[in-house]
Amino acid sequence: MDSPGRMKDLAEQVLEHRRRYFVLDQPVLSDSEYDALERELRELEARHPEWADPNSPTQRVGAAPLDAFRKARHRTPMLSLDNTYSEAELREWEARVQKGLPGLAPRFAAELKVDGLSLSLLYEGGALAQAITRGDGETGEEVTENARTIADIPVRLPAGAPDALEVRGEVFLSRRRWEELNRERDLRGEQRFANPRNAAAGTMKQLDSRITAERRLSFLPWQVVGAPGHSQAMDQLADWGFNRMPAHAAGGFEAMLAFIEAQREARLLLPFDSDGVVFKVDDLALQERLGFTDRVPRWAIAFKYPGLQATTTLLDITWQVSRSGKLTPVAELEAVEVAGSTVRRATLHNADELERLGVRIGCRVFVEKGGEVIPKVVAVVPGSIPPDAPAAAVPGACPVCSGPVGKDSDEDVAWRCQNPECPAKLTARLQHLASRAALDIEGLGEALVEQLAAGGRISQPWDVFGLLMDPAQGLAYLAGLERMGEKSAQNVLAALAGARTGPLARWIHALGIPMVGQRTAELLAEAFPGPGLGPLWQAGEDRLLAVPEVGPKVAAAIRAFAQLHPDLPARLEALGVAPTAPEPVDRSRLCLAGQVAVVTGTLPTLGREEAEALLKQLGAKVTGAVSPKTTVLVAGEKAGSKLAKAEALGIPVRDEAWLLGQGPGKKGGALP
Repeated sequence: MDSPGRMKDLAEQVLEHRRRYFVLDQPVLSDSEYDALERELRELEARHPEWADPNSPTQRVGAAPLDAFRKARHRTPMLSLDNTYSEAELREWEARVQKGLPGLAPRFAAELKVDGLSLSLLYEGGALAQAITRGDGETGEEVTENARTIADIPVRLPAGAPDALEVRGEVFLSRRRWEELNRERDLRGEQRFANPRNAAAGTMKQLDSRITAERRLSFLPWQVVGAPGHSQAMDQLADWGFNRMPAHAAGGFEAMLAFIEAQREARLLLPFDSDGVVFKVDDLALQERLGFTDRVPRWAIAFKYPGLQATTTLLDITWQVSRSGKLTPVAELEAVEVAGSTVRRATLHNADELERLGVRIGCRVFVEKGGEVIPKVVAVVPGSIPPDAPAAAVPGACPVCSGPVGKDSDEDVAWRCQNPECPAKLTARLQHLASRAALDIEGLGEALVEQLAAGGRISQPWDVFGLLMDPAQGLAYLAGLERMGEKSAQNVLAALAGARTGPLARWIHALGIPMVGQRTAELLAEAFPGPGLGPLWQAGEDRLLAVPEVGPKVAAAIRAFAQLHPDLPARLEALGVAPTAPEPVDRSRLCLAGQVAVVTGTLPTLGREEAEALLKQLGAKVTGAVSPKTTVLVAGEKAGSKLAKAEALGIPVRDEAWLLGQGPGKKGGALP
């Protein structure tokens, strides 16, 4: 007789026999006997959809497509780990742990680091209730339907397991399955998956969970949130239907180092990609004593094997020059595939890093992508340095203009071109002047800027407005440049004409004065509203220091820039530049006067700049970071670490609706 109880009993039997087959490798039924149980369950669910359980084992095949993934906030931040690449760095980490736990000898746990997609599983009433991707660590995407298709994820926990449980782990695709999928895609003429990790991540982002089911992902847990002991919790999960990490260890620190060496080659025989080992302090109470930095836990670290990083030959070292004249070394590499893309250039950061790495032209280097975005050289392959290769050094002259190079101070790590007329600096400064954050001159892109800087018509960024002095001649000049036609030239001239009367704050920012960003430029425009730049250029140090947020270094930078370009106010006036002064405001009478505000996340209708502008109009001081001085945080979706810090400090958190409700005569928005 059909009943909800029979449906539940069948589901539990099917789950148990799947666990015995897939996890324990100890089946007690024949295939035909198992098939009969599952067939009866499917038929019962078809006859009585009103009794359907979303965690039924039949849902492993996936459900109908979703329109989009819902955002979900992690109950506890899902932080990343610091990476380390050597035993020496691991010992430094262990020393920091010991310093934080004086007189104690903590037990460590080590597990292989699976190269996949991190996932948090929430169980309520013993059933899988929610699956959330890492996202930004604070907020991820809910992918519960996709998680239910993964055979390694129990949709219901056995008797004796807690009613509420949060399990975190890694979703991955086995190398064998990845190869099978690529062969199938080849037959269909589709683009191959670059690597198993990308394939797994893309599969978990499928809106149609039936596709996820077909690809047969796997899952390995690496944390039970709130468990008193990590190793014990991992053993317990194995009893509740989860797979256990195939390689793991626990004990003293030296045992952890031995585990690294034992897995250096052994991990390559496993069916999934592992790029390192994760170390953790095993005891939760000690983890809580060690705590966190702003972005990572102090009680855990990831060791990454160099063998899984791409290696290639360093062909040359070139130097880039920024608008401030900073020289950045760049590694020119023999082309190599890194994380699914071809890399030919990688940053070497600065001269100090160049010396630390000890790179030489012709040596082999390990290359990875920092944050999976920017390629960087992380180490030299031992024994690969050519015997006659000279040490890499900062060039004795600017590589672009041959001008002198030097440091602004003994404390500065950056070497800079000292030639104020350096063409590379001019190009970068003109790009800044035209950027969206500055004058937002549409059409003045990188290719055109490079031609203008190289053409000899301008020696300073603002000289570009000279094209408007004789419009016909300016049009002919622009139209004659590469990849420029008459219509494009007309558009650029129109954009330049509009920018001449742009807000004074944008003009001050556009000039590229060292240490003067958007916020400082706004404060300077309020303090010295014009006309033009004259009042700011004539201001002495005392008047500059009276401006909020302007300290001695910023004041000195402004004075130095004004002394370097003493005729700039008159030059801009001659070019027809007439910046619009800000409206005078008595901030003391505004509804948010005295408040210090921060905006974070994605708001429903306002952009970040619009929200900050509105806060300023209402009298608030807007800063970029949450601190004890912050009095209100305006937060939207994907709020991240700023929201967590504000909540920890007890700072009021408001939404866009609250912000839009502020203003003269409006009530209800007062802060507690």
